[in-house]
Amino acid sequence: MNSEASNLAMPVRDAVRPRIAVIGTGGTFAMHARHRFDWVEYSESGVVHPIAKLLDDLGNLGDVADAVELVPVRFRALGSTGITPADWLALARLIGETARCDPGLAGFAVTHGTATLEETAWFLDLALTLDQPMAITGPQP
Repeated sequence: MNSEASNLAMPVRDAVRPRIAVIGTGGTFAMHARHRFDWVEYSESGVVHPIAKLLDDLGNLGDVADAVELVPVRFRALGSTGITPADWLALARLIGETARCDPGLAGFAVTHGTATLEETAWFLDLALTLDQPMAITGPQP
């Protein structure tokens, strides 16, 4: 095998992994149901986990964990319908400040409740100018 081919075969874990900032805003993804079959009133427990705990609970993500380093960034833990324009401003400031303080980040992932995800995404698109890509995602229960 020539040296060029051997470089291509290098395991991902030996390469420098891109760092992705993961910012949780709350939503269904972060809510702790009262019991495992609580699919309707899951928010009634009042427990909304921070993103660091959620990433820790996910454990090893296999190839994803080998390919990137997920960096949790703390924000508020809100229900999707509870986010306000003041929260949008704070989120935009947090993303901008994080990008300035850590220019080595390869990108941003924002977890969000689905009820207002579109509005938050639209606001962030208008308010931010980033060199890094950003994705907003919202799961369904």
